[in-house]
Order: sequence, then C-alpha cells, then structure tokens
Amino acid sequence: MTTALKNWRESASLIIAAKNKLKSATNFNYKILTIKRSSKSGFMPNNYVFPGGNASSSDSDPKWLEIFQKAGYTKNELSGLMPKENVPSILRDGTDGVPKFLSLRICAIRETFEECGVLIGSRNKTTGNQWAQHIDSEEILEWQKVVHDDPNEFINLCLKFKVIPDVCALKLWSNWITPPCLSSLFNAIFFIASFKDTPTTQAEEIEVADIKWCDPQAYLDLNQKKEIMLPPPQFYELSRIKILNDVDELVRHSNERAPLGCEAFLPYRVKTKEGSFSCLPGDDFYPKNYDLENKNIDEIDHIPDSNVKHRVWHKSSHLNILYTKNYKPKAGHLVPMYPNESKL
Repeated sequence: MTTALKNWRESASLIIAAKNKLKSATNFNYKILTIKRSSKSGFMPNNYVFPGGNASSSDSDPKWLEIFQKAGYTKNELSGLMPKENVPSILRDGTDGVPKFLSLRICAIRETFEECGVLIGSRNKTTGNQWAQHIDSEEILEWQKVVHDDPNEFINLCLKFKVIPDVCALKLWSNWITPPCLSSLFNAIFFIASFKDTPTTQAEEIEVADIKWCDPQAYLDLNQKKEIMLPPPQFYELSRIKILNDVDELVRHSNERAPLGCEAFLPYRVKTKEGSFSCLPGDDFYPKNYDLENKNIDEIDHIPDSNVKHRVWHKSSHLNILYTKNYKPKAGHLVPMYPNESKL
C-alpha cells in the first residue's frame, strides 16, 4: 500500500498518559495530554488532538544511529521496536539505513517537544523500561522555538545536552489514514507512552492554543457537551483507552500488545439522509476493494444494517457517535466503548 499512498504525507502522533496520585471523578488514575490547534491552523483548527506532526527528513538522519550506538543500543534491541505481525505499510520502508519504526518514533518525540515542550528522553540507555522518561530543563526548553522553526535542530539539541530520545518507551498503538475525499491527506502512525508523573508543558506560541490534561472519559463528556472538538481518530482512541481506568493496566496492555502490530484504519466515508458516516475495517459495509482515486463521498439513502458493525456517525462538527456490533479487532486491541444513541 506504500506506493498507492504516495500522495499521503507520513506523520506520527503520540498518546501520552500521566499517572495521578488521586483518582479522578470518573475513577481514572491517569490523564491524557492533548493540544488545541489554533484557529489559524491549516488542518483541524480548534480541535483537540494528540501531539504530533509530519515526518521530516531530519528524523531519518544517519547520525541518529550513531547516537543510539554510542548509548549502547544494539541493532537487535532497536529491531525489537518493529512489530512481529500486522505491520502497517508506513513502517516497512526506511531511508539512509534508518528504519521507519525508529525515524517515526523520533518524529513523534520531536513534534511533542515542539508543540508542548515535553522532551521524552534520558541521559542513559532505557531498554526494557515500560515507563517513559522525560527531561525538564529551562535551558533545554529555550530550544523549543528553535526546533519548531527548523526540525534539523532537534538532533543538535540532543547532541548538545547528551539526550537520548526514549524511543523504546513509545509503544505502537494504531495507524490512521485520511480518506481520499478530504483535502489534506495523512498516513499517521500513533504511539502511546506513559509517565509515572506529569511532565511540565509549554505551549508552542503559534500553532497551539491550549494544552489540556483530562482522563479519557472526561474528554468524551466534554465532546458530547459540545465544549471541545475531537477529530475521529482522537475520539475513537479515547473510546478505546477508556476501557482501562488504571494506568498500570494501560501500561501492561500497551507493552504486551505492541509486538502484535496494528491494523491500518482507512475510513470509508458515505453520506446518507441521517448524515455522514465513516465505515471502518471489519464492518460488513466496508469495501473489499477501496478506490484510493475516488475523491468523492458516496451518497446513499440509508446505511444498511449488518451483522458486523464498526462505524462512526459524524453527527455534527462537534459530535461523533460510535457503533460496534460483533466486531473483533486485530492485533490484540480492545473494542472501543461508547454509548450508542440508537441501534442504527
């Protein structure tokens, strides 16, 4: 599928969970980090999203391999970041000897630093650590704008301060591909990382309007009240993560599940009298042969009932409704939970 998706920009996003000492009102002992895109953003303005962005050629700089080698990482240890099955096409190729499973993790770490000032890294090798490490430093934070303006500076930051990006703490989570009917096309890999404490954040001044820490259910409640907007991938993943209200269980699940890979989600958009829907892989109505050249949204009177449902109703610009029935996710993933408004 890599060749077929040549018009899709590759990107990486990071779901960050931070442990709380006290449980929230909705009984979670952790919170998830999101950023609000500014109203001037060219993609998803005013939406709350996980930090992330487009891959840069600097993420594939061969110097990264030297940094990891000097830190004591072996080729086999880094290769362990590649899933053993259900490998999405975005991870299969690499440039200049830097494999995609490594460069896209560097991308996610770089973008997270650019957007919210959280530097996920350590001074020493961290192989086998299930929890992510972060470095808080006012001197390092002064580089946030520098890296934002020029991604090539991220490797210089790491060299200057002897920081090793904590790539092993980023666990593969999901892969979302923008439907061809939309104007901006992305092939986005999602990773998840968990902290034992809440890192200090600093919003990037131009693209980020707000930084929010909430538990998964709180985000969904705010979305249902139309107080925040969540794009479909964020809405879906929060509906899946909310099943685990204990951060230790989330860490265990993400660590055990990551080697199993993930299924690429390329939503099939259809417009009906009830509104717009996205059918996801596994739904009986999902096309067997997806036409990536079709930039139009197919129109039908009603979306048919089916034995297996895996679909999202885009009820409004603020609100999505998820429907699942007899759906069994691949790669050891959880079935998302969201209250259905009807048996549509």
